[in-house]
Amino acid sequence: ALPIATGEYAMSRGRVLSGIETTVVEVRAQDGTVGYGEACTLGSNYIEGFAGSVRATLRALGPVVAGCDVLAPAAVIERMDEAIEGHLPAKAAIDAACLDLRGKLLGLPACQLLGGRLAGDFPVFHPLSLASPGQMAREAAGLAATHRYRSWQLKLGEDPLLDADRVRAVFEAVGGEAEFVTSDANGGWTLGQAARFIRAVDELDTYVEQPCRSLEEVAQLRARSGKPFVVDEVIRTLPDLLRCIALQAGDAVNLKSTRVGGLGQPA
Repeated sequence: ALPIATGEYAMSRGRVLSGIETTVVEVRAQDGTVGYGEACTLGSNYIEGFAGSVRATLRALGPVVAGCDVLAPAAVIERMDEAIEGHLPAKAAIDAACLDLRGKLLGLPACQLLGGRLAGDFPVFHPLSLASPGQMAREAAGLAATHRYRSWQLKLGEDPLLDADRVRAVFEAVGGEAEFVTSDANGGWTLGQAARFIRAVDELDTYVEQPCRSLEEVAQLRARSGKPFVVDEVIRTLPDLLRCIALQAGDAVNLKSTRVGGLGQPA
């Protein structure tokens, strides 16, 4: 059970968390080497699963994967999929633990097993919980000063004009040093509300992230806007991603390994 560092975490459609249940999986090799993986569903109504369903699935999958060759990741995934349809968060935790274990057994970093290190470092963004414009601006200013954050994800998805005020307040607080800002409604707006928000922040350099719940709506908005778009909740499978590309719905993708079943999950 993990507390929220800022007290609570709020996003669109009334989703508020004061703590998060996460699940850690341990996979042990015959020589005693241990790999660890984690699945965090961020409450019960964000990813297709929740803490209780993750643990129940893990109890069912444990006997299925015990004895599998950890150096044959596709075979492990196939064994899990044959035993249980869906329930990807639990499979993601096992997949991550197996990846960690493979790296330790082979003496290689996990990134090398995934194709190699392509960058020496990367920025980490801080998500600003949905709150009043002033509160979001104060939190951003404080974290920029104490932790040197320069990238931000703003949780939005209520009244579009009040949401625009939230974004403007954050830009006034940290905009001069901000390297990346994304306005994330988590699918909370209707098509019309999202259009009003985009017009209201026309002069601000922000991505628009998952404004509506369907890929088609996001594609319509992007076609009518000069803003860059991030897609998130609508991407669960490789066909979803290919459809996103065909519809020209996004400029970037925010992927959660817990949502898609892990880094090794086949298409």
